[in-house]
Amino acid sequence: MQIISEHILERPEVTFTYFVSDLKKSGGKYETVTGKVKKINYSNNVIILENGAEIYIPDILEMDSAGSFE
Repeated sequence: MQIISEHILERPEVTFTYFVSDLKKSGGKYETVTGKVKKINYSNNVIILENGAEIYIPDILEMDSAGSFE
């Protein structure tokens, strides 16, 4: 997360695997999304991607930058 923060102006492309709760019943599933990080809102624990998607930081299982910071 620190490295993403340091490169935020470069809009790093990151792949996130995170948990999505099922709104109708107990449980949920893991989803994977790739996008360019626009902002990290630490006060709300959210990563905001350029496409408007928001990922709740505590739900993130894995992050992969695929060489975005070279």
